[in-house]
Amino acid sequence: MFNFDKIYEIHEPNSYNLPILMTSSHSGRSYPDKYIEMINFSLNEIRVFEDNYIDRLYDFATNIGCKLMVSNIPRAIIDLNRSKKEIDEKMFFNFENISNERTAKVKSGIGLFPKLRGTRNIYREKLDWKSYKKLIHDVYEEWHSRLEEEIYDIRSVFSEIAFIDCHSMPSYDLEGKILSDKLPEFVIGDLWGESSKNEITNFIKEHLKKNGFNVSINNPYAGAYTLKKYGNPRNGINAIQLEIRKDLYLDERNLLINQNFKEIKKTMMNLIKNLSVLLLDMNAYQKSAE
Repeated sequence: MFNFDKIYEIHEPNSYNLPILMTSSHSGRSYPDKYIEMINFSLNEIRVFEDNYIDRLYDFATNIGCKLMVSNIPRAIIDLNRSKKEIDEKMFFNFENISNERTAKVKSGIGLFPKLRGTRNIYREKLDWKSYKKLIHDVYEEWHSRLEEEIYDIRSVFSEIAFIDCHSMPSYDLEGKILSDKLPEFVIGDLWGESSKNEITNFIKEHLKKNGFNVSINNPYAGAYTLKKYGNPRNGINAIQLEIRKDLYLDERNLLINQNFKEIKKTMMNLIKNLSVLLLDMNAYQKSAE
């Protein structure tokens, strides 16, 4: 039904490699005309699902020796940060009797295939399950297969790595109510210590706080499927979900980068540079202890 030329982009480091992989699974913004015809919203209205321009905010990665993996597929079509079983069968006709999971996110309309924008249905009509099942194979499984490969490629070189899943969060809700007076500017998610060593989580927090930002750990976003699947700190894979409040770098009303974009980008680059020093030190210590 939807034809995508490239599911993702892999941006390779220009020089040396560092023990950090960064991803942006929600910044895809190429919407097929067919999809727009199927939904109850305008293009700008549906783009609230995106982590708008997060791929551009972190595109410094390759210049400092990190790898960046970016999805080209809009989150509103398929959410790569969900289990492939988090499906609301009521969205489809011809739905197969598969073992789907009615999680809290599914019940809220934000499962693998988002159903609701606020309280309104995204789609005008029920969907053909066969077409969306194909998306699981062509998009979802392709993304996660390559992501897993990239994580373990880096882990094969370094004993301690960081996998940073980069996201953004709105500063106001769908009714226009301002949330920024309640939300921190950054949220670091590590599944309450299950997906990353505390040393790494706390390092990120303290670095951002020293730069004057309001930072929270795991509240209100502790992480989702991606961290659960790949985070394994006991095996040296430290998975972090890093959320930045959109108004820091984005004009949310018009979906354009704002005047602070370059400064925020510089802040994030310095964070990743300093995090890489910590990780290299951790690797050196482990090697000396062998």
